Amino acid sequence: MGLLNYNGKKIYYSIQGDGPILIILHGNTASSKMFDSIISEYIRYFKIVTLDFLGNGKSDRIPEMATDLWYDQALQVVELCKRNKFTNVNILGCSGGAYTALNVALEESGLVSNLFADSFGPPKSMDAISGAITLERQSALKDKGAIEFWKTMHGLDYAEVVIQDANAIERHHKYIKNFFHGDLSVVKSNIYLLGSKCDQFYPNIDQIFLDYKKVIKKCKVKVFEDGGHVVTLTNQNEVLEIIKNEIKVP
Repeated sequence: MGLLNYNGKKIYYSIQGDGPILIILHGNTASSKMFDSIISEYIRYFKIVTLDFLGNGKSDRIPEMATDLWYDQALQVVELCKRNKFTNVNILGCSGGAYTALNVALEESGLVSNLFADSFGPPKSMDAISGAITLERQSALKDKGAIEFWKTMHGLDYAEVVIQDANAIERHHKYIKNFFHGDLSVVKSNIYLLGSKCDQFYPNIDQIFLDYKKVIKKCKVKVFEDGGHVVTLTNQNEVLEIIKNEIKVP
């Protein structure tokens, strides 16, 4: 366990296991605790690095999450790698963490060997999102299941975290729209896109991934017939085998 100083704030991170480095990135409104159920299996093969992005989980809270959220999170990952002198890392980004992972590969050419992007959408935010995220989150904050999840992820101030995240997404849509700081065609890392046809957020994930595959040079795709949003959790064994095979871990 450790704390990374980043722009005057502390980011919580954890390093467990031995072997090739695999950094696992959580999605929006979640934290590294979302991976508790799989970590024990992954550390049999990898040195697992997880972190709570600034404003989430056990990391310091901030007055406002960055408007360019997934780029700022990528910079946090890059800083973590620099401080720990990590090179030739592998990254597994889940949901919003997939956008972050791809921005890491764009920002630091040569740092990322293999990148696994799990359950994410198109490269630009859609007009349909405007106003919808905040309303959806306000509704979810009345749902017992969602509340318990967020309490587990963040603690008693979960509502503030969720609302901040929604506000950042809305500002991003209004002022930026593009999820990536660069052209994905220049990424040198091996990219593996993972998803499910049963993803409740991206029912057309097959087409989304096909469009990415046309742009990214070294790209493989696996869309499962079953599962759901974040196949790292819903299709645990299959995803682990894919990652092991790509990183060439016996």
